[in-house]
Amino acid sequence: MDRILMKMAFQTCIYHKWKERNARWHQTGYCSIDQVVRTIDKAMRNRITLLRYKADHQYAGLLSRWFKSQHNT
Repeated sequence: MDRILMKMAFQTCIYHKWKERNARWHQTGYCSIDQVVRTIDKAMRNRITLLRYKADHQYAGLLSRWFKSQHNT
């Protein structure tokens, strides 16, 4: 489960870093580091929620694992 979360987090971070770079490059404003971190966290929660695994699926606990990883940092 951690491997799946790491891949998802990596993809989400790359996407939002690219989006922030473009916003700065084209001078359409920018976000603080805290805002980008909150945006990435919200995007991860949304991605995991949209998967809608059934209770007996092996990745059913992804969201709870994501929350646990947030408390460990």
